[in-house]
Amino acid sequence: MSASKVPELSKESIVSSIGVLVIQILDFYASESNSSESDIQVIWSPFLAATTRMIKPADEMVDIFKFSAKTEVVKNAMSRELKNPEDLFYEPFNQSIQNFLKMIADSVGEYCYLPAVEARGVVNKKQMSSELIEMLNFYFSDQNEKGRKSQAEDSLFMTLVATALPQHVDDTFDSNKVNGIENTGKIIQLGQVVFATAILLQIIKGMV
Repeated sequence: MSASKVPELSKESIVSSIGVLVIQILDFYASESNSSESDIQVIWSPFLAATTRMIKPADEMVDIFKFSAKTEVVKNAMSRELKNPEDLFYEPFNQSIQNFLKMIADSVGEYCYLPAVEARGVVNKKQMSSELIEMLNFYFSDQNEKGRKSQAEDSLFMTLVATALPQHVDDTFDSNKVNGIENTGKIIQLGQVVFATAILLQIIKGMV
């Protein structure tokens, strides 16, 4: 008798899990540092937009996010963002921005997911984080030289990405045997888009 097929993971569950992972890291930041609600809000904002842009309506997913936060600072920061979101992050992407998004997503794949595939699921999070910081610095510096205004939270945002993305890659391949090849491929595809969109949105924020 053949083994039963692994149920297909929904887009909603995959994208939600990425948001929850980011929130867990924000809780850690809030517990270990003097990050204010404003500090947390501005680096959570691109991720909220990156996830909710993919799922419409996103009400159920946002509810999951709200209940995932453990610290009061993060809970309050999330409430503030939901009441006063960054409208710029929800505007339609023109063709030029879509091309830029694809470029960033390709880089995320090349620097993060592809090495894990080639290493058969072995993830060196420290090395990946270091290489991610280099990649992010390249994109941000390049756009700053072209007229983008550096944002006060850029550094903390890049640190968040360089923490969350390697962890997501590690989690993805750690659960590969349970999720199956097709689900793992879907997680990788959606992960690239979510993280690339968050990066893109943070870059765009300094362009206006």
